[in-house]
Amino acid sequence: MKRTILLLLVLFVSGVVMQNNNWDYLLFVQQWPGTFCTGSCPVSVSFWTIHGLWPNRNDGSWPQYCPGPTFTVSNITNLLPTMQTYWPSLSGSDDSFWKHEWEKHGTCAMTLPALSTENLFFAETLRLRLKVDFLSILKSDGITPSSSATYTASQIHNSIRASLNVNGVLNCDSNNNLLEIHLCVSKTFQIFACPSTETDNCSGSISIPPIQ
Repeated sequence: MKRTILLLLVLFVSGVVMQNNNWDYLLFVQQWPGTFCTGSCPVSVSFWTIHGLWPNRNDGSWPQYCPGPTFTVSNITNLLPTMQTYWPSLSGSDDSFWKHEWEKHGTCAMTLPALSTENLFFAETLRLRLKVDFLSILKSDGITPSSSATYTASQIHNSIRASLNVNGVLNCDSNNNLLEIHLCVSKTFQIFACPSTETDNCSGSISIPPIQ
């Protein structure tokens, strides 16, 4: 017993973090600025923007803040124009937002060779965003931002499924305004139907407020 306690202390003091950093799939999350921003948005956007790309497990848990390098903006210099367009911070500075996403989620995604560096992580997330344009997808079925119109979850799911062959997962705020759409992405970057642990939190009539 004493030897076990001593070993645990040695591991703690030496900075070894004993945590499970394994994951099964990626959650690609886009956010709607019209819901996220209270009042006017601090940046000029007119479409869905990226929130993040998050490693997740089939049991509903996820790793975070895994061992890895800290965020360095110079590592993504070639991506900055596209980052500022599709992955802007809707509150605070871009650098702080990207730093949070990299250090909380990107460091855990590094176990996948295709996401093993900061640049690869952000570049692949941008590629997913360029592939999935929810504003256009929903508009094609008459689902547009409005101060008065509301939609059902089934309408939104059907629209997404018609384009991507999956329902997507809807996340609303406390007023049932659509805040985020989540997609599950495999380790080969294929969009697939999410496990049962990923569920909507929207109910009834869903609003998509215009961007102010």
